[in-house]
Amino acid sequence: MRNASWNRPIVVLRARRPGEAVGLPQYAWDERLHNYVRVSTGRMVPRREISDLLRSVVDESGQAMREFGRLAARGEISPREFYEAMQLTVRQAYNASAALGKGGWAQMTPADWGRNGYNLRLEYERLREFARAIEAGERTEAEAGAQAKLYADSAFGRYWQIRQEAERNAGTLRGRIRTAGDDRVCARCMAEASKGWQPLDEMTIPTIHPGCRCEVEYQS
Repeated sequence: MRNASWNRPIVVLRARRPGEAVGLPQYAWDERLHNYVRVSTGRMVPRREISDLLRSVVDESGQAMREFGRLAARGEISPREFYEAMQLTVRQAYNASAALGKGGWAQMTPADWGRNGYNLRLEYERLREFARAIEAGERTEAEAGAQAKLYADSAFGRYWQIRQEAERNAGTLRGRIRTAGDDRVCARCMAEASKGWQPLDEMTIPTIHPGCRCEVEYQS
């Protein structure tokens, strides 16, 4: 395998107990506030700051996945190596995003891990078919890279599933979609954002479409 960039670890956030630092030392999870706080001040961290961190984790993973697809389509790594690299990166991104949404590794319950495992098994089945298609020469380099990058969406979406469940359990009543607010926002996301505040059970959560960068704002 001539390119071993996939061995580079991605950001993984850790929290051993509520209120302790999670990964980046400036953050901590406070179970009473049900929110991250800044260690230096004890003040709550804006949710947008956390979602920006999520995007950076997912974007980094997505770029690595795209490179794996390109390498496999060019024959620089074998379909088997492609599958193993993707499997590892998908699992890391997915679990790290879920833990970020939950407040840290220690807050992840057996049910959370079970759901993660179930969803990841489905991802791995799709990955096997993807690897076979590359082996059969059914993907160009560009196509393989673009398709591989889409697997980062599962990590992004899992974060918002976890957040939605946590907010519902905390008694939050409604939420609204907020776009990334730049010139890349599509009409579909703008339409969802224009609906404003909605009951949690009625709203669409990210990812609204492949590559979606929206976030959810919650209100009790």
